[in-house]
Amino acid sequence: MPRYFLSKSQACQSKVEAWATKKLQRRLARKIARIEFGEDSGVRPLRSESQEEAWNDAIHEALDKLIYILLPPRRTQEYLQFDHEIGRGGFGVVYRACPTDLGLQEIPSLKGGRAYAVKRVSRYGGKREEVATSLHKLQPARLARFVRSLCAPACAENHMVRYHALFLQLPFHMDLVMEYLAGQDMFDYLATSTAPLCEQDAAQVSRQLLGAVHYLHRVSGAIHRDIKPENMCFVRPALPNEPLPDMKLFDIGLAWVLPEPIAEDTAHVLHAVPPSGTLLYMAPETWAGEAGAPSDVWAAGLVVHLFLTLQPPFGLNALASNKKLLRQAIDSAELAWSDKFKARLSDGAREFIESLLQRAPAERSTTSEALAHPWLQQAPRQQEAPAVAQWRSCRPALCDEEQEQDRNGNWSKRTWDMERVRAFSPHSLWHFLVGKGKLAGIVQAGTL
Repeated sequence: MPRYFLSKSQACQSKVEAWATKKLQRRLARKIARIEFGEDSGVRPLRSESQEEAWNDAIHEALDKLIYILLPPRRTQEYLQFDHEIGRGGFGVVYRACPTDLGLQEIPSLKGGRAYAVKRVSRYGGKREEVATSLHKLQPARLARFVRSLCAPACAENHMVRYHALFLQLPFHMDLVMEYLAGQDMFDYLATSTAPLCEQDAAQVSRQLLGAVHYLHRVSGAIHRDIKPENMCFVRPALPNEPLPDMKLFDIGLAWVLPEPIAEDTAHVLHAVPPSGTLLYMAPETWAGEAGAPSDVWAAGLVVHLFLTLQPPFGLNALASNKKLLRQAIDSAELAWSDKFKARLSDGAREFIESLLQRAPAERSTTSEALAHPWLQQAPRQQEAPAVAQWRSCRPALCDEEQEQDRNGNWSKRTWDMERVRAFSPHSLWHFLVGKGKLAGIVQAGTL
């Protein structure tokens, strides 16, 4: 049964218990359902009031020790101590938090001395994440299997962010407790790099990305629909002169959960779902109102192309602000490699990207086929000597034109003309000091 946490005060315990009767719980459920699925949101309820109550009870019973219902005056802060805000999106705010003694006692998967990320989503306003729409259409047993797959240790092992608990702080908001990633996201890392990833690093991160997508498809049974560098993050900061740390995929707010997990024989099946995602990474079929496992494979192919070239294919970067031209380019353009990229990239790398970016969904590689590709099997880059020249040698050499752009780079934010982006960060500061020959003087002066 669901865990209802009431008052801390023993003196008023009986009054609170009387107040939190079944009738009041039904009234709260009706109010929340009216806000999220009824008159206030313009969405027609999928079930009657009695069916909705039975559905909620079945979910809570199936997800015991994962869903925690807090009735006033209980708050999530009694179980997690919030530190500071670390991110903000269209559906909620993410905070860094550490478990309290009560949180460690009540939530088995939390560990002392570790930080966690808490995403707070308001339950008012009729605006909710699309994953909630697909979840609400599922049977309780299927929904419970999906949630438990995201809370299992295997989720983290397959480079998906692991979830630990869901707090429903009635009637105000819900808090999702998940794994905390201390590193930078992939977009920021690429934006502050002086050159594309070398193939060893690109293969390592691509293998982790496709492993996460494979787990989401085959175990959780969901389509991510928003794969992009901003939704990929390192578990710890990526530093110069060191191999890349592990990367994990996160943010399933736009995911669509299917009635059954994807299998190899259904890996090319498309489903009629509303178009959703970031326009630059949307597959051709997504624009037409269909999506499936091939749609995520397409987005992964675009991301791998960015790893190795720092720019999207098909000339999409110049069309990012024009939705009509962007769709035309995705529908009609063919993947072509310039002489510069033919010389820079191996045949295996180009073949791998081409297998992911086939325009016809049925011709794209599945996640299992992609993970078995020979290009992904190369060994990760090893720890290198401290010499900066050796670290930079792992990255492809820049041509004269790129070096000129590198010297005269302009400031930019959230654009994929990455060969001109030079954001001021510790990563780019390192290159600035080395390039200007100032690092040795600083070390001698004892100020570094």
